[in-house]
Amino acid sequence: MTLTTSDWIGISGAAATIISVLIAWALPKNKEPTQEKEKPFEYKMDEETVTYIEKMTSLPFDVVKINAHSHTLGIAAEYAWIEHKYPNSKSIMQGLTTLNVLTRKGEYKTGKAHFDVVKIRLPDEREKEIYFDISSFFDGKASSLTNPDEFVSQKLVALYQ
Repeated sequence: MTLTTSDWIGISGAAATIISVLIAWALPKNKEPTQEKEKPFEYKMDEETVTYIEKMTSLPFDVVKINAHSHTLGIAAEYAWIEHKYPNSKSIMQGLTTLNVLTRKGEYKTGKAHFDVVKIRLPDEREKEIYFDISSFFDGKASSLTNPDEFVSQKLVALYQ
């Protein structure tokens, strides 16, 4: 039996199709693209870790809750967050403010939230205020810097309420 040119073309076309199917089957399946979640920024000093909750970000200001155990660690964490989020910015002002807020623990009651406000100048010369909620390590009365015993006592009471 002699094969004609058209027979060879038909056989080579079938072979090409089979090879294409085998290659497609052997290649890894392309699932939906996965986005790796960026790990939240944490500040570590010795054995302590500070975490942050970015409550709000906007052009004129940000609100960030700092979860720290001491005043010294909390303040260092503020500047670490600023350097992480806004590299090459410059701190131009820092102040403390307290807000009365409603909290809910079984019933509504008034509480206080303490904020360290840091104004920065960004590399493009814009100014921005960062409101750091420092209530986790400063309650307006006892600071780990000024009265460490009272600070620890208040933290222990809060843990067991």
